Amino acid sequence: MKSGFDLRAVFRAHDVSGPRGRGKERFRRVALTSGSTFAAKGAQIAAGLISVPLTLHYLGAERYGLWMMISSAAVMLRYADFGMGNGLVNAVSHAHGAGDERLARASTSSAFFMLAGLAVAVVLLMSTIYPFVNWPAVFNVKSAVARVEAGPALAIFALCTLASMPLGVVQRVQFGYQEGYASNLWLAAGSILGLAGVIAVIRFRGGLIWLVLAFAGGPLLSTALNYCVHFGWMRPWLRPALGCFKRSLASKLAMAGGVFFGIQMLATLLAPFDNVLIGHVLGPATVAQYSVVWKLANLAYMVPAVIVLPLWPAYSEALSRGDVEWVRLTFRKAIVFSALTSGGIAAGLIAFGRQLVLLWVGRAITVPLSIMVPLALLFVLNTIADTGGSLLYSAHAARYVMRSLAAYSIVAVAMKVWLLGRFGVPGLAWAGTLTCLLLYALPVVLLARRVVSRACRRGTLATAPVPEPA
Repeated sequence: MKSGFDLRAVFRAHDVSGPRGRGKERFRRVALTSGSTFAAKGAQIAAGLISVPLTLHYLGAERYGLWMMISSAAVMLRYADFGMGNGLVNAVSHAHGAGDERLARASTSSAFFMLAGLAVAVVLLMSTIYPFVNWPAVFNVKSAVARVEAGPALAIFALCTLASMPLGVVQRVQFGYQEGYASNLWLAAGSILGLAGVIAVIRFRGGLIWLVLAFAGGPLLSTALNYCVHFGWMRPWLRPALGCFKRSLASKLAMAGGVFFGIQMLATLLAPFDNVLIGHVLGPATVAQYSVVWKLANLAYMVPAVIVLPLWPAYSEALSRGDVEWVRLTFRKAIVFSALTSGGIAAGLIAFGRQLVLLWVGRAITVPLSIMVPLALLFVLNTIADTGGSLLYSAHAARYVMRSLAAYSIVAVAMKVWLLGRFGVPGLAWAGTLTCLLLYALPVVLLARRVVSRACRRGTLATAPVPEPA
């Protein structure tokens, strides 16, 4: 008797000559990308868990703290592309759906050279100010070894991060072609290479500078190899070339990237605000309790988000081809899936949160239901909102997501300040949940439904993000 689910079908490409086959192929790629994302995250987490005790015992408290501060400072450089990578995803997925290889190469080349220019500009700026900064004082290190290593270690970490910006277009291109699974495998390889480098440096008694180079250089090497393989063997016709750079495309990518950059900044800044506000009003001890519950409740978002996000380029390609019925049915299923999956995880966390925290951090932290319930619901709403957002991104309506997120952020901040003083931390948590429902989740999902309805009436949707290259 044949099973209802054939695992081999996930690894077997479908005939894409008709709408039915294209739909199956999109689902197959979504499944591969989602599964590989869990693998890549697992490799990254494992590498971090293994490297922490190794480097902590090897470097000592002060030099290890220096490394952590450098890593935290360099994280900000990840946003230095101003969202252009996300703009490239839309451009490539649209070109793929339209069967326009020239547009795909022009978009890739324009993004590559813009990001390369940004990286060079940041390097020149850093080179100018580097000699005039007292880096040991910036990082407040005292030992002679740490004082010598502070500046060079930061410079190496920053250079590796900046070098990955233009090379990282390969990951956006793969995501645009619904091949995020290939990118994820390379990311996992980068985590493993970084860990192997750290172990080698410790084995040969290298300093912090070499340790930083090994840890940051592993992912950079993996990205460079991915770039060479993809543009040298898989899709050589897509290789970035200066002659394919188009100013009009670059301008459109920059404008689209600005919207995505705004979304990234709003999402990034909103989360730390709670801890700062609670710490200022109620003290650090209450922050510890809230942050632990927040991290636990975040599981209700992380798992379904990994599965929903790969639908973004699939929607874009389908809309470009006019496969609007697939988009309509898939979006409906995605909303139901997100709500059920995230809601189920949230229910489990509400029911067993206290036991999980006890196993995780011991008895030092308690989990009041008055905080866990609103935070779990908040992440359910965020999951549903992101499901609608993935469709709006594909339809080049990301600016509406940014407006809703901005309205939600502004009102939520005011409500949190007011309700924290009146009802404590539960008031702050409920303020975030209710404002998210009314100003973010509902508007985004309703607008996404309107986009689908309009596409169904027209039979297709004009989604060209950029003008066709001359």
